Amino acid sequence: MKDLAANDALMDLTEIVDYSDLEESSLALGRVNGKMYSVPWMSFDTRCCYYNKEIFEKEGWQVPGTFQEFETLLEKQKAAGYKPISLSPNNTWCILFAYEPIQAAMNPEYAKGLEGYSVKATDQPAADSLNKMLEWKNKGYFGENCMGVTDGNAQILAFTTGKAAMDIAGSWDNTTITDNNPDLQLGAFQIPAEDGTKGMVGSFANGFSVYKDTPNKEAAQAFIKYCASIEAQTAWVQTLGAVSGSSKIEASSEIANEISDADVTYISWQSLLANNAKEGESATTIWEEDSPKLFSGEVTVDELLAELSKVMQ
Repeated sequence: MKDLAANDALMDLTEIVDYSDLEESSLALGRVNGKMYSVPWMSFDTRCCYYNKEIFEKEGWQVPGTFQEFETLLEKQKAAGYKPISLSPNNTWCILFAYEPIQAAMNPEYAKGLEGYSVKATDQPAADSLNKMLEWKNKGYFGENCMGVTDGNAQILAFTTGKAAMDIAGSWDNTTITDNNPDLQLGAFQIPAEDGTKGMVGSFANGFSVYKDTPNKEAAQAFIKYCASIEAQTAWVQTLGAVSGSSKIEASSEIANEISDADVTYISWQSLLANNAKEGESATTIWEEDSPKLFSGEVTVDELLAELSKVMQ
């Protein structure tokens, strides 16, 4: 969106839209050089650990209260013949949406520092979390044949068919999971830190912008104004079954409430790559191209982070 604004492709909405019903913390998504160019949605796009409640009840497992308990649970699940976590290590987004909550649980202070860029995206805690995921892969916690899980659809399928006990993924996947298996007894939790606190990684969703030279100016402005209303925002959040980021909007599902049961929120680690790369460089492209290579053994964690360091401010 910043590029579109810089190239004079977007309509300045600052004086057109009434943003008073939106959360103040969401408005930075739509603001470029002091002007508003979009209407953010009050759905809070986060990540969580989905779990099969029926399997947990059958095996006598409890939702973990610490990170150590979470790791112990993984070993129990493997020993019981389940794939502990369904994950596609071939898809960069599947990796990211598992990596970020694992990182936040392992290193809460580091995750907190991402907000003001007081820590670097390539600091040691980032390496520790990636190495932890590789350790789990080697222990079979993503399944013995996880490299054969080609994409996010295959990742969800292994979970909804009962082959995997858990699935770490985006909050927006809850409707897809339910559609795939309406009878699944779905639960969700945030992976806890060792001190028991639960962090939630994510952000509001940046919404629609308006093309500056649209031939349908009046209609576009009428629609974008509607998007900023509580009526439209409620319809968006509740239709998606999303986590609500606004006290004015109730979530429409119990699973959304379970996802949002957290003590603290953190911004996405990936946002540092997007917002703090050197001029003309793309750290996100490096991550997107090379993160799957970690799991195939083509690159090491140190090599990937070294490449990212070269292009970061």
